[in-house]
Amino acid sequence: MPVNGNVFAQQVLTFNKQYLDKYNLDVSNVNTYADLEPLLAVIKKNEKNVMPLAAGQGFKVEAQLEYPIENGMPFAVDLKGDTTKIVNQFDTTELRDNLRAMHKLYKKGYIAQDAATNTTEYPLDGGTWFARQETQGPYDYGDTLLTQVAGQELVSRPITTPMKTNAQAQMANFVVSSNSKNKEKAVEVLGVLNSNPEVLNTLVYGEEGKNWEKTDNDHAKLLDGYKANNHLSAWNTGNNKILYPTANITEDMIKTRDDSIKAAKQSPLLGFNLNTDAVKTELSNIANVMNQYIDGLNTGTLDPDKAIPEMNKKLEKAGYEKVRKELQKQYDAFLKENK
Repeated sequence: MPVNGNVFAQQVLTFNKQYLDKYNLDVSNVNTYADLEPLLAVIKKNEKNVMPLAAGQGFKVEAQLEYPIENGMPFAVDLKGDTTKIVNQFDTTELRDNLRAMHKLYKKGYIAQDAATNTTEYPLDGGTWFARQETQGPYDYGDTLLTQVAGQELVSRPITTPMKTNAQAQMANFVVSSNSKNKEKAVEVLGVLNSNPEVLNTLVYGEEGKNWEKTDNDHAKLLDGYKANNHLSAWNTGNNKILYPTANITEDMIKTRDDSIKAAKQSPLLGFNLNTDAVKTELSNIANVMNQYIDGLNTGTLDPDKAIPEMNKKLEKAGYEKVRKELQKQYDAFLKENK
C-alpha cells in the first residue's frame, strides 16, 4: 500500500537563511551548481566554522535525467534529449557541466576536502552549514515543512523540474509479509492509517492537546510540546490528504499543492522495471567500477574530464554495452506496450 504523499519530487538547493540575512545574499538567480560560487565565497571568507556546501558520501549531483536502475549506475534517459534511448548519464552535457562546476567548487575549498569519504552529518537544525541539497514534493508546501523540521527558516531554489518517477512511487510503501500470521489484521491497520485522521495526525504530530491542537478550520497548531524528531514523518507514514496542515498553510497553498500534482510531468520510465536475469554478472561488475568513482565525481573531488574517460574504459570491460543493449531492448518493449 503506497503512501499518498509526494507523488512527484524535484531537487532543490537549500540555504540557511540566517546567513543569507547576515550577509545580504540574494539566491533568486541560483539555478545551477555553478551559480553557487559567489555565495559560497562569502561564507568561506567570513564563517570559518560553517561548511559552505554540505556534501559528503552519497551526495548526488543532479541533472534532467531519469534512471532505469538507480542514480548510482551509469544508465539514464536524458529528459532534454531523446527520451526513447538509454545512454550513459556521465556522457550527457548537463551532468558533465554540473560535475565540472562541483569540481571547481571543491578546488576552491567550498566543499570538505574529504567529502568523498566523509560521513559527517550537518544537522538540518544547526548552523554548521550554509547550502545543501534537498528533495521536495507537493506536500512540503515549498520550504514550509523543511523550515518546520529544521526549527529555523530555510530558503530553497529548484534545480530540476517536478517529475513523477519510479523513485517517488517506490519511496514509501507498506507491505504485508506473505509469512504474516495476521494478514487481515495487518491490512486493517493499514486501512486505518490511511483513512482515520485522528490516528494519522497523532502519529505525525504527537499527543493532541500537548503537542498540537486542532484549529477551527481543520489545521494543526503546533504547541511548545511538539518535537519533530519524536514523531513519524508525514512523507512515509500514510495518506497525507487526511493530515491536518499546520496553521501556516493557507487555502491557496493547498490549491497550489493539488494543481502542482496534476501539472507535474510523468517520467517516460514510470512503471519500467528491468529484468536482470540476463545481465546479473555484468551489473555486479559495473557496480564495482562505480563504487570506485561515484562519490569522488559527485562531491567534486575528481576532475570529471579525467575521471569519466578512465571510468568509461573500465565500464566497457565490465560489460556496460551488454547491459545497455538489454536495457534498451526491454525499454523498447515497455514503450511499445505503453503507447
